[in-house]
Amino acid sequence: IPHFNAITSVLDNLNNRKLEVSDLEVGTSHNDQRCFWLAKLKGEGDYAPFIGGRNAHDRSVSLALYGGASIFICSNMMVSAKFTDARKHTNGIGDDLAELVNKSLDRVLRENVVNRKRIDYYKKQALGNKDAYFFMVDAMKREILGPSKIKYLVEQWEKPLHEEFAPKNAWSLHNCFTEIFKDLHSADLVYHRNTVLNEMMDDFTGFDKPIIDITPPKKEEKVVEVKPVKAKPSPKPKA
Repeated sequence: IPHFNAITSVLDNLNNRKLEVSDLEVGTSHNDQRCFWLAKLKGEGDYAPFIGGRNAHDRSVSLALYGGASIFICSNMMVSAKFTDARKHTNGIGDDLAELVNKSLDRVLRENVVNRKRIDYYKKQALGNKDAYFFMVDAMKREILGPSKIKYLVEQWEKPLHEEFAPKNAWSLHNCFTEIFKDLHSADLVYHRNTVLNEMMDDFTGFDKPIIDITPPKKEEKVVEVKPVKAKPSPKPKA
């Protein structure tokens, strides 16, 4: 699969779904034999989904698409993402490309809906200092952050860097942690800690992850009433 085809198949599918890409990054390595890209979809408010991919003409790695709230892809093809859909470079890969792209984008959009509901729910969960400090200590016990980061975490809670996180709610507390995660250099570590953080916050606030079905509705079949045709009487034989 040419790199251009692998990328444009994603962009064309997004365009057909009326989805806009706000930022696209593409890179190549190993004399252009390997390619990786990352597309940020235009989001609303506090969340924007990503879809990325990689391809290799030397067949060093499978053609793969990745999705989630944050994706990291570097030149050595190390990837950290919410999910992966891959296809080996064997016969018929060209025919399977459209199905692979469609499947991955369905998953991205499904996760997008869940995260939007999660954020809206977090914003409605007001927290006092006592609850916030308890959560911070519990997160430290679960090794989401080290003891040395507690001081900075408290400072973020009491005086957030961004004005939109001034309200004392679960979403503001969540942002305190993600600000600290920006100092981490390992993509896998960021992904793991963010996953554990979401699980903890869901349990702490009582958020039930909804089951999202984004399957397009089937077209209604028109029922045509067929009226019985009366048989014409046979002509009488002539004498």
